[in-house]
Amino acid sequence: MQRSRFGITLLLLASILLVGVARNFASAQQHALVGAARSGNRLSSLNSFTLGLVLGGLRGPLVMILWVNSENQKANRDLEDVNTEIELIRLLQPEFDSVHIFQIWNKAYNVSAQMANVPNKYAAILDAIRYGRAVDRDRPDNINIEQAIGDLYAQKLGNSAEKGYYTQQLRHDTRARPGGTSADKRGIVNHHEPLLDDAGHILPEFLVPTHERPADLPAAAEWNDGSDLQYLKQFDSPDWGGFPYGVPPYALGYNYLKRAQVLGSDVRVKDGKVVYGREGTIFRYGQRHAQLSESVIDSRPAVTLKSWCEQEAEEGQRLEMEIFGLPVGEADRGQIERSTAQLTAANLRNKSGIEHALFCYDRAVRLAGLSLTEYARHIASGYAANVETYDSHQDALRAGRAMAIADAAYLRAITTNDPAERGRQYEIARASYVDAMQANLLEILRYYTEDHVVDVVYPNVWKDRHGIMRHEKLTKRNVSDMDPAAYQKLNAAVEYFLRTHPNAQGIVEDLHASDRADFSDAISRSQLRLNVIQAATHVGPSSRNALPEFLPASIHGRAAPLVSIFATLTTSCLP
Repeated sequence: MQRSRFGITLLLLASILLVGVARNFASAQQHALVGAARSGNRLSSLNSFTLGLVLGGLRGPLVMILWVNSENQKANRDLEDVNTEIELIRLLQPEFDSVHIFQIWNKAYNVSAQMANVPNKYAAILDAIRYGRAVDRDRPDNINIEQAIGDLYAQKLGNSAEKGYYTQQLRHDTRARPGGTSADKRGIVNHHEPLLDDAGHILPEFLVPTHERPADLPAAAEWNDGSDLQYLKQFDSPDWGGFPYGVPPYALGYNYLKRAQVLGSDVRVKDGKVVYGREGTIFRYGQRHAQLSESVIDSRPAVTLKSWCEQEAEEGQRLEMEIFGLPVGEADRGQIERSTAQLTAANLRNKSGIEHALFCYDRAVRLAGLSLTEYARHIASGYAANVETYDSHQDALRAGRAMAIADAAYLRAITTNDPAERGRQYEIARASYVDAMQANLLEILRYYTEDHVVDVVYPNVWKDRHGIMRHEKLTKRNVSDMDPAAYQKLNAAVEYFLRTHPNAQGIVEDLHASDRADFSDAISRSQLRLNVIQAATHVGPSSRNALPEFLPASIHGRAAPLVSIFATLTTSCLP
């Protein structure tokens, strides 16, 4: 009996040694074929199977101890061993998505919040991303992990209070640099791994497919091919120009969130074609996220492309400030838009940033188009419950696209030496600034005007886009049918009403004042630039900027003030 147990013990020990030898051999082969790992610590050289085999029945108690210790150390701000314990938890509980979702969030939000400075916060967030990518390598094509990684890039790096630092640092890190990514003396990696070559194009290893497309999958169906940056490949084309200024957080966020959206999509087929919505036969079920709804997962690519578009446009305007020799500092979007609105070629100081600014504007224009396409796909897929929110997003994209077209054309006009090209660019800028102004006014009139103001101010007779007088109440729902040239006058009437009709306490109630102010900054920029263009070209306002007449609504006992304001703003209140 004792000999039998002794033999079994020897066999187990020999098995463990053989597993170690086999793993070392496999690692050596991998190192020879692929090269050294980009980053990582000694724990990452282990795997869940090895730990499970070594620990046996002790795995459960050890995990419980690690959870308690890691949370206690985090609460006491003793972060020296927290990352090691979290990594052990990952290896000991590899099959639990909820564990990974929590730990990715825990590292990026809880641990980073305890860091003393922004660079260390950035390093903690990158550590959370590396954690997620390690899980993704072990368990590829998992909607929970793809979504978590995408949210870190898009929300934590791209949309936090420190986004200015994070965005510039990530752009810098992802560009080609000698030596790749290295850790400091504590083993902490403070930089993202490089993703680009010297020309600003994605490194080939991040675009290598690992999955063959199923032969029975309809041609129009989206499919994740397994490459790390599959959904950034389209931007790497000569037409898009790659990423000469580094990869921004929203771009990487979009890549992973698009992967999650595709994993969560049901493929429906009708008459041999892929269809959206609830029609057709389900060809293949998508995965379901552990915590988020299908609608949220499906909407994220569109929302993230919108944010990326806005970030590129804002970056272009910040570069404008540098071009004109103005201090950027911590200026907000409104200050940026106002500060450069009236500057001309005579104010140019630093021409080195012109090419970069034009790249940002041009990319913002194209990203707006991609985002609109994603919104259309999302709504067509049967997620129309939040259609009013999506309408607002799409209208904002159209306004932002018009502004980016105008800003790019204006910058080209004041920097070219060709008089004919200058005139052509001024005309593009003029027309686009009118479009931007009207689109921003529509945002205010449709989404940021209180219902009680609409009831009083919006007219009962008005002219539509085709010049036809409509004898019906103008509302927020149909205000987009109105002639856009009338938006400016209608908004002026709204503002007049708000100023002259305070509540019983004498306070002017404008619940959307801050939102209206944001759009007003863009409107002001458009109008000031139109004035500059008119002075430079000696051409009067375009007919597209002419403002037609319309009737104010009847106001119970208060018609006179509004009739007065309309009489001031129009040649006649009556048709």
